[in-house]
Amino acid sequence: MAESVDSKYKGIPKSLYPQIRQQIADRTGALKKAIAEQEGMLESARAKIQASIDELQDHLSEADDDLAFINKNDSE
Repeated sequence: MAESVDSKYKGIPKSLYPQIRQQIADRTGALKKAIAEQEGMLESARAKIQASIDELQDHLSEADDDLAFINKNDSE
């Protein structure tokens, strides 16, 4: 777990706060960008998986229709 904010910045002179503030802002921006990229990749993967599932469902439906046809004609 991350260390507490109090202990993380204890003893740092206030004169360094502008530099630290910029570093935190840069880190925040990088993290937000990484999260957005990962979410985009997740959505892309989800769409590809759904397309694959849809195709498999079509094949399953066709197989069910084939089986129903064979069973119907076999019992006549």
